[in-house]
Amino acid sequence: MSDDTARPHDPEEPRARGGGHCVGLGAGIAGLFAARVLSDSFDRVTVVDRDTLPGTDENRRGVPQGRHAHAILPAGTRGLQQMFPGLLEEFQAEGVPVVREPVEMHFAPGGHLLCQEGRYADPTPTYQPTRPQREGRVRARVRELPGVQIFDRCEASGLTGTADRTRVTGVRLVQRDSGAEREPAADLVADATGRRPGTGSAPRTSTAPRRSTPRSSAGPPPCPARRGAPPRT
Repeated sequence: MSDDTARPHDPEEPRARGGGHCVGLGAGIAGLFAARVLSDSFDRVTVVDRDTLPGTDENRRGVPQGRHAHAILPAGTRGLQQMFPGLLEEFQAEGVPVVREPVEMHFAPGGHLLCQEGRYADPTPTYQPTRPQREGRVRARVRELPGVQIFDRCEASGLTGTADRTRVTGVRLVQRDSGAEREPAADLVADATGRRPGTGSAPRTSTAPRRSTPRSSAGPPPCPARRGAPPRT
C-alpha cells in the first residue's frame, strides 16, 4: 500500500474519483478497510455480508475468533490512525487498555509469562479493544463515507461476466431472509470473505473456468524444539 493510498482524505480536498461501482464481499476488518480505500476511487461502494451485523459490541457467527483476546499492534495502530483519524482517541476515551511499555502487559500463554523488561523498539502504543468493539467502530466510520452502503444477511452465490469469460461484470447476490436474488453490475468485485476457493461457501462463477485446488495429505512440518524447552509427551 503506497503512502498516497493510505493517506487520510482531507475534507477540503476534492476527491480524485474515477466514477463507477465496486462491490465488496465481506464486512469484516479486511472488507471494511478495502471499502475505505476504494471509496476514494469509486463513486459507489456496496459492501455485503452474509451475517447479521450487530448494532452493539457483540460477537457474530462469521467471526468465531472474535471471542479471543485481541490487540492492535503498532502497524495496525498506524493504519487505523491514517484511515480513520480520531478512532484511537475514541477507543482510549471508552477505557480501552493502551500498552506503551512491556511492564504494562501481563501475558502468560501456557503459563509462560512474556518478558516485561526493557522498552519496545517501536514507541507506537498497542491498543486492546475487543474484536466486536473494533469492528463495530470501523463499520460505523465506513457507513458515514459518501457513496458507501453496507448490507447484511446478503450472500454472494456467484459472479457474472462477459460472454468470452475474460472479465467479471458483477456479482450474483441472494438475500438470506427472503431468498430474493439480484445481480448488480460492478466495475470491480473485491472478495474479502476469507473463504478458501473451492468450498461450498465461496462464490462461484459460471462465466470463467474453475481452477482445481491442490490438496496434500501431509501435515504441517514439526516445530523446531526451543533450547531449554521441556520435551513434548
